[in-house]
Amino acid sequence: MLHSLALQGPLARPVLSGLLEPFWEPGARTLDEVAGALIARGRLTADGDTLALTEAGRRTHAEVATLVDAGRARLMRGLTDDDYLRTVTVLDRMTANLTPGR
Repeated sequence: MLHSLALQGPLARPVLSGLLEPFWEPGARTLDEVAGALIARGRLTADGDTLALTEAGRRTHAEVATLVDAGRARLMRGLTDDDYLRTVTVLDRMTANLTPGR
C-alpha cells in the first residue's frame, strides 16, 4: 500500500484496491483495515475516499525500500540477470503445474 501510494500519489480507495487486488489472499485483512492501521500510525491520511502518504509514511516507505534493495542485492550476489530470469521462469512453470486449471 505504501509503495503504491509512493509511486502513484494520492489514490481513491477503489483504485488502490484494484492495484493491490493481486496481492490479497482470501481471508486477508481488508484494505480498510490496513489503511485504518496506517492512519492510526500516522503513515496515511484520508480525505473522503482518497488515501495519501504523510511525511512519516514517505519516510517509512523509503526505509523499507532501502531494506528491500539491500536484500535483493544480497540475493543476487554472484548471479547474472540471466540466472535470475531462468530461475523465476522455472519457478513460475512449477507453480503453474501445481495450480488447478492451469
